[in-house]
Amino acid sequence: MSISVRDLSVSVQGRKLLHKVEFDCSAGELVAIVGENGAGKSTLLNAIAGLTQPEYGSVLINGQHVGSYSKQALAKVRAVLPQSSALSFPLSVTEIVRLGMCFNRVSRNQQDQIIQSCLAEVDAEQVAHREYLTLSGGEKQRVQLARVLAQLQSADSEAQTAPVSRFLLLDEPTSALDLAHQYDMLALLQRLSQKRIGVVVIVHDLNTASLFSDKIVILKNGQIVKVGSPENVFSEGVLKHAFNIDVTVGTHPDKNKPYLIPRLR
Repeated sequence: MSISVRDLSVSVQGRKLLHKVEFDCSAGELVAIVGENGAGKSTLLNAIAGLTQPEYGSVLINGQHVGSYSKQALAKVRAVLPQSSALSFPLSVTEIVRLGMCFNRVSRNQQDQIIQSCLAEVDAEQVAHREYLTLSGGEKQRVQLARVLAQLQSADSEAQTAPVSRFLLLDEPTSALDLAHQYDMLALLQRLSQKRIGVVVIVHDLNTASLFSDKIVILKNGQIVKVGSPENVFSEGVLKHAFNIDVTVGTHPDKNKPYLIPRLR
């Protein structure tokens, strides 16, 4: 089962934001979306999530059109972490994570276990009883990730039938994190994908995308430049076209993945 994007186009007020975009994300796969500012990355993620209506084309999740799901049913198959989450209520971290389970019928005891598990997963156990508004930007981002993980985990706990493929959609989840937590975040997403969760994530840092993703989607001006493994898409010519920058492409010393070094002009 997968997310399948076909011939997807989105226009807003007569301006074409996406044009005939196509790619797939299977359960167990981590797909990174990269591109210049304004390339259409967030628009694409919102369309996949069912938050933006396409002009034409389709998004299927597990073979069903995303727009045909009820809100409750959609929340059980995909969770979305936006780039920023505004909150002005003095809720505790535990209460924030519990919000992720509002569509799923699991017991209070199960909720508490899931909250503890998800906070541990994102290295945020130590702030569990803090008020959310007192946290740093990076701590808030990790707590919000715990919330969406709890959404998917509670859906699994509630399910009485055969396991359903679930998907995690994230818009620049590393933007507020220090360097160590950026790598921890992508390593966590990679581990989640290995547990048969499909992950689609917008990433700005190309080297991070290369090291942790199975597939790269490069966007430019709302159109696909190239889709494929990091080894297949990160060439000097493609990167020059997509980002208007000269790079040298080498191999990372610890992983057999491309590593990019920008050239000085």
